[in-house]
Amino acid sequence: MTERQNHPYRGYHKTSPQVRSLISKESARIIYEEGLNDFQSAKNKALKRLNLSTGVAMPSNQEIEAALIEHVALFGENGNSALTMEWLQIALEMMAWLELFSPRLAGSLVRRPALVSTPIELHLFSESIERVLFFFIEDTIPHEVSERRLRFGKNSYKQIPLICFMADEVAVELLIFSSEAKSEPPLSPVDGNPMERLGVRKVEKRINEIVADSIPA
Repeated sequence: MTERQNHPYRGYHKTSPQVRSLISKESARIIYEEGLNDFQSAKNKALKRLNLSTGVAMPSNQEIEAALIEHVALFGENGNSALTMEWLQIALEMMAWLELFSPRLAGSLVRRPALVSTPIELHLFSESIERVLFFFIEDTIPHEVSERRLRFGKNSYKQIPLICFMADEVAVELLIFSSEAKSEPPLSPVDGNPMERLGVRKVEKRINEIVADSIPA
């Protein structure tokens, strides 16, 4: 293999848009093939694979996400539409089960097509995590309890209770917010904007749109 093949960015300055694009595409490929859900970890792996060091023009999370959506469209089966619909249907089942806590779908499944590694992220609203945990104890469902640090403003972070479990071999993450937090979503780690939250009707609408798009014209 030639040196040019080993270094596809040869001839470009390390802060050039071409290098940013190469890192974005390699990061997207790593996320797609290896099931990583952390964009920063994917970027670090991409740097090593491309033999790039610090000081290069690192792409933003938005650029990584755009490259991932493009990669799924090119290499996923019908853009992973069937998988996305299956994940949304499981999300609906979980939302019905946890109806008492006004569940909202959020996270990567709202923003882009599902991958096998994509977790279903639900935002619940309760004054105590114990009320939610009762559902798991009552039905003896294996689960893990921890916290996730989320950003709510430029320099505002909060530790949010997190319950993780598996549903039909799909990872489900429940973030427990106070009732007052319904109108104050955390900021997205992708673009820094308030996270979009979908209720049952909007999730059903997404499913119907996928079905409609799959019907031949």
